[in-house]
Amino acid sequence: MDGTIVELMNGIEVIRICNSLDFETARFDGKSEFLRAKEMKHHKAMALYDCLKFVNQAVFTVFVIGIST
Repeated sequence: MDGTIVELMNGIEVIRICNSLDFETARFDGKSEFLRAKEMKHHKAMALYDCLKFVNQAVFTVFVIGIST
């Protein structure tokens, strides 16, 4: 994302001259949406992993307490 911003800022004069603001805006929006979807997928996977890890720890703790008594 940073690279895209730098690229757009360096080429701002060319974008203005070619009147390609709409094209560049659509291109940037596409990249932004792609990265947002990728991040959401990652966060959902990590939330599931954390949930399963917590359940595993709780079950294991109960199991160890049950065996030790």
